[in-house]
Amino acid sequence: PISLGWVEGEILVRPDSVARGDKGQIVVRRVKTGKPRSNAFDDIEYTLLHLATMQTYGGSAQVEVTYLTSETTQPLEITERKLKTRSEKVQEIVRRVRAGEFPVKEEARACPRCPSFFICGDLPAGAITIKNV
Repeated sequence: PISLGWVEGEILVRPDSVARGDKGQIVVRRVKTGKPRSNAFDDIEYTLLHLATMQTYGGSAQVEVTYLTSETTQPLEITERKLKTRSEKVQEIVRRVRAGEFPVKEEARACPRCPSFFICGDLPAGAITIKNV
């Protein structure tokens, strides 16, 4: 993992690979199983990866995303304006988490990630049988 540290706190980012490129620069890579989306680099994970890479390896480092389905590799491109805005947003999130400003949000239903997987509450005693209709 590479560290992204601020006064507000630290975030550890786990790239899929870190290597040295043809020109001697550090190349940090994320590998995705799907195809590239037109707005993929708008995801906060790429901002964190970019910021952590620049903080750890300096401005000459390069961030790439490899898509296995399309067999393509794209350099990460984020405008300075978006990078600044997202960086401020992430710092605010870290500050709020550290301050405990994220109370638990009670939800009546949490399927399908619920460990009971669509079967709410205790199961009745006895065997469960499925009737074919």
